[in-house]
Amino acid sequence: MTETKSSLVIVAYPSDEVLGFTSVCDGSDVAAVSSGCRSVSSGTLCRQFQQAAAALGARQAFYFDLFNEDRFPEEALENKLRAMKPYRRVYTHNPFDEDEFCANITPVASKVFGSIWIQASGAAPAETHVLAPDLFRRKMEVVNTFYAEYLRLRNQSRSLPHTALSGVEAFTEVSHDEVIRAVAVSSNRIMEYPDFWGFRSSSYELQRFSATCELLVKQVDPTQVENILELGACEGEMTQRIRLAFPSAAVTAVEAKPLFVQRLRERFAGDEKTIVLESRISDIPLVADLIVLTELLYYLDQQELQDTLERLRAKYVLIGCDGEFEVALSQVLQARGWQNLESRRIPPRFEPVDGGRSHLICCRQGTNVRLWKKVTSQ
Repeated sequence: MTETKSSLVIVAYPSDEVLGFTSVCDGSDVAAVSSGCRSVSSGTLCRQFQQAAAALGARQAFYFDLFNEDRFPEEALENKLRAMKPYRRVYTHNPFDEDEFCANITPVASKVFGSIWIQASGAAPAETHVLAPDLFRRKMEVVNTFYAEYLRLRNQSRSLPHTALSGVEAFTEVSHDEVIRAVAVSSNRIMEYPDFWGFRSSSYELQRFSATCELLVKQVDPTQVENILELGACEGEMTQRIRLAFPSAAVTAVEAKPLFVQRLRERFAGDEKTIVLESRISDIPLVADLIVLTELLYYLDQQELQDTLERLRAKYVLIGCDGEFEVALSQVLQARGWQNLESRRIPPRFEPVDGGRSHLICCRQGTNVRLWKKVTSQ
């Protein structure tokens, strides 16, 4: 039986271990993923990192140097980490970290180790360490001895904030499921993971679905709608509600991701009035009495967006979006002869990433749901 080691601290760059993890480095293994600075040689950074980790009481220091200009080295990092497990506890960055490289480490670490401990920014802390004066002085000494010049080079145009030398370090425990949901909400990435946006549990999403259907039922006479085209149906949460609101209409749920197509077909296998179509928007005619485009247009590039709007042929179009994007989109639709019948504002909401008891809090950005009716030809 493999003996479980103590703790592992995984940081994005040399210096992060002292800036954010001083309190948990003592007795732990510490691993740095990349240099973050091409102005300092890899050998120099490796030596400084190992010496800094030793000064913090670390058992071992591993410098991976997985720098990749084109993309995050997810597979390489996963292989490195799998070769290191098991550990009693793993500490790393928060998935909401403003530094994208730091944030990208978290889902890989949680995939390999399952439950991990992340910096408790935007989260209820489960473990808080107040650095004693002597440990805080050691923190400053390590920064000055090994990293002061490196940090200046790494940050280049911006200086290191004084708050980086905090005397309080807090962490919270999260699962891989929570991390995946955090990544999905913060990046709007489409991920092939069950209910990754939390449609079934998020108070915000449930409110959005409810308000959308209320708007449709209020403004659209069911007898005037024989067919409905839903684009980007995902796993069918909105599809199900549309079926209830328009029980006599035929619904075509369009989805491009094979995994979601499979789940849609399983969900609506016994419903003769629901057709699941695996396709990109650009490959099908956009023709129906009602076309539903909630939270989808963000993902189209400028040419795809223009083409989609030109090809809309419907009595009604339902669109959900927000901000400057929505303002510009509304102007285009009005110029093309569409009239806004009514809109519903779904305000932003801070809530647990799993919609339940997670300590990790995300912000659902909010949206405007607008129903448009075609009143003039282009």
